[in-house]
Amino acid sequence: MAISKFLDPKNDVAFKKIFGTEKNKDILIHFLNDMLVFKEKNPIQEVTFLKTIQDPDIAAKKTSIVDILCKDGEGNSYIVEMQVAKTKGFEKRAQYYASKAYSGQINQGRDYSTLKEVIFLAIADFVMFPDKVQYKSDHIILDKETHENDLKDFSFTFLELEKFTKTKEEISTLIEKWAYFFKHADETTEADLKEIIGQDFIIQKAYEELNRFYWNEDELSAYEAVIKKESDYIASMGQKYDEGFSKGKDQGKNEGILEGQRKEKLLLASRMLETGSENDFVVKITGLNPEEITRLKEDHKRAATLANTIGGHGCVVVKYFVNGAYEYDTFNYTGADQTWTVPNGITQASVYLVGAGGGASDTSHVTYKGGNGGGGGYAQGLMNVTAGARYTIIVGQAGGGALATYISGSGSSTVYRTPATYGGGGRGGSIVNIVAGYASGGGRSAIRLEGTSTDVVTAGGGGGAGSTPNTVTGGSVANGGPGGGASGITSG
Repeated sequence: MAISKFLDPKNDVAFKKIFGTEKNKDILIHFLNDMLVFKEKNPIQEVTFLKTIQDPDIAAKKTSIVDILCKDGEGNSYIVEMQVAKTKGFEKRAQYYASKAYSGQINQGRDYSTLKEVIFLAIADFVMFPDKVQYKSDHIILDKETHENDLKDFSFTFLELEKFTKTKEEISTLIEKWAYFFKHADETTEADLKEIIGQDFIIQKAYEELNRFYWNEDELSAYEAVIKKESDYIASMGQKYDEGFSKGKDQGKNEGILEGQRKEKLLLASRMLETGSENDFVVKITGLNPEEITRLKEDHKRAATLANTIGGHGCVVVKYFVNGAYEYDTFNYTGADQTWTVPNGITQASVYLVGAGGGASDTSHVTYKGGNGGGGGYAQGLMNVTAGARYTIIVGQAGGGALATYISGSGSSTVYRTPATYGGGGRGGSIVNIVAGYASGGGRSAIRLEGTSTDVVTAGGGGGAGSTPNTVTGGSVANGGPGGGASGITSG
């Protein structure tokens, strides 16, 4: 790759060589007159270089420094800064420097009316004002209501190079040529130069000052030292970022591990309490404090209360741990499929299901005696789930409360049937004109992944009661059987 003829004007050494020396004052004057907005003032004819104001702390840390401080023939001060690195509060620093230059004009006993203007000009190699479209902006103090510029002693001009996107074929004004100079000089060829500068002798001189072949060994060494300093600064900032990121990552990882361990302990304690373990034993095994175990036990009592049937229907309760406490989603009978969507951050859920009770048969008939429906089954389980997954919830319908209807036949062959129940409860039946002799079974309660046909957890419905002749003895021979599950409970 060929070495570029022109050096980078954003480099501190190069910038000062072009704009900060007596030899090249004509370039600085030309640049200021081109860039600044002069409404009531005459163009600058002469400048005198002053000692630059610079905070030592900032000089040691930032990758470019305040380069030029000068005043014109009328005593107005100009601060010119080339800022490469994006730093927090740069616009405030600009105002600070301007105020120091302003207050520095006052000697003890001097009249304030003699204070002169301070103009701050910055070339920034980054975006300063994201909401502004233009790459060059001029700022003055205005009356809020009338927009009049009564306070004239401060003005700020910023050239944001990152916003400047014109090619060499598109540039025409002097401001555009300066912007292109700062952004692309070190990429410019000899052939490009003729097209860029046109008849602008001063801009041509600025390019010539960047010609590396006119620089002596000491100047090039100083130029390279600035590049190294900038690279070292960027590398050190990158190292600090990596260290900070790594430290934060490790801290977050450790906190995540501790939180995961605590959740595992809570789940273990929950299962131990479900099996009847005493509080003290659970505390000893898990290391959780007694108050947490007591709260868990109350949660289990609540779950048991929630998981009761309503009017013989089934019930489903989903319990999951979130934000340090258990949440309960309860589903009662509606006669249709319901949906549970796994909340964000949830990977496990406990489920409690009660199937619907079977229906009771008529116990008032003069010839036959009926019985009670069987209790719905009870089931519980722990499911591994994925956030956003959807589950179909089926809550069984109670088997009682519906008379049989005629199906077929006549006389001793007449057949009656009670309706099937939601959740798969079977139909009751009878013959020989005994309409209310049998009852429907209760529907099951179940959970399945949406779109599938296989239940993940099921609690069976209780059997419907039958009837027997009054002459039959032996107690509850007509009662329906309990639904499948851990155990049946009284219902129906």
